[in-house]
Amino acid sequence: MEYFANQVGIAIKNVRLFEKTLYLSRYDALTGIYNRHYFEELYANLDKRSKRYGEHFCICIMDLNNLKQINDRFGHNAGDLAIKHFTNIFVENIRESDILARLGGDEFVAVFLNSDFDNTNQRILHIQSKLSGSPIQYDKDSFSVHFSFGIACYPKDASEGKDLIRIADQRMYSNKAHQKTTT
Repeated sequence: MEYFANQVGIAIKNVRLFEKTLYLSRYDALTGIYNRHYFEELYANLDKRSKRYGEHFCICIMDLNNLKQINDRFGHNAGDLAIKHFTNIFVENIRESDILARLGGDEFVAVFLNSDFDNTNQRILHIQSKLSGSPIQYDKDSFSVHFSFGIACYPKDASEGKDLIRIADQRMYSNKAHQKTTT
């Protein structure tokens, strides 16, 4: 019985290890949202499905504007808190059918299914407003999280998934440059 119990224990540990490995292969450890690798897999499938069935969607690339300053002033724990705060606000304000992923560092991507540019833009502006209205308390200080974004829509802006990402990324950097000149 002891041998059998040990074997069952090993099998349970292996299952848990496999589940943890599977989770980490799909989700970002800090935020709990999809990671870049899994997003790329989902996005490739979405690209194929959209072409086949004529589905519309918009992709939004986002970059946190002030993460370096937060890290430099308050430390990396505060930077991690800023990333988590951004993610939480974002998740609370999108549909379950939408996709949010962390590309790495302070870069994120969202896909809004069955949406057009105006609708997606309004939703992103709403999220920006929510973030501005909810500063983070850290020790005795507080700070807000701000981000720049760029949107590209299928099939209006491009018919290839990689082109949509490139266009959204270019628009995000243009938006970021514009924000710097107006502040």
